[in-house]
Amino acid sequence: HSPKLPPMRLSLTVPVLAHSRRTWFLTAGAEKGAALMNSLSGANNPEYPASFANGTDEISWLTTAGTLQAAIECID
Repeated sequence: HSPKLPPMRLSLTVPVLAHSRRTWFLTAGAEKGAALMNSLSGANNPEYPASFANGTDEISWLTTAGTLQAAIECID
C-alpha cells in the first residue's frame, strides 16, 4: 500500500527504468507539470527518477491537458 492516494500503485527502481525496452508514464493534473518538464529536460536527474528511462524501443508519456499546460508554463 502506498502512503498517499491512490492506495495501490506500482513503483520501479532506477535500474529497471534505465534498462527497460518500453516505458509508459501516466501523469494527470496540473500539479504534475513541473515533474513532467523536469523529467524530460535532463537525463539521469536523481530528483526525477523518470529521467533515467532510456527505453531502447519506446518511451511514451500519456498525460492530461492540465499536466501538459503546466509543463509548458514551466518553460516560460
